[in-house]
Amino acid sequence: AWNDEDRPLALCAALLHDLGHGPFSHCFEKIFGTDHEEYTQAIITGDTEVNAVLSRVHPNFPEEVAEVINKTHPNKLVISMISSQIDADRMDYLQRDAYYTGVSYGSFDMERILRLMRPTENEVMIKE
Repeated sequence: AWNDEDRPLALCAALLHDLGHGPFSHCFEKIFGTDHEEYTQAIITGDTEVNAVLSRVHPNFPEEVAEVINKTHPNKLVISMISSQIDADRMDYLQRDAYYTGVSYGSFDMERILRLMRPTENEVMIKE
């Protein structure tokens, strides 16, 4: 189900999906009445250096990346990789937060999970 042409889209969306996050994670959003995903999309599609770099791929590429973050892109598999119950963000922050706080709650076998992941047309699945 994976189309290698989607690789730049998946990588850019993964790298940039939290670009608009303020400090202290979601507490920041409640205090200031913001939404980091909307802010991220504005950075990606606005008159920014990020937009200029993404536009080098092709003129509509920034909008495609923003659509993945907004969960409106037609490629549901890429959306699933960026935003689901077992997405790149969760796997990253669980291990990173556990390491920097000195606790073991976020420990899991990343290699095993990656070995068992299977792309389907609409989402990433874990092999039985």
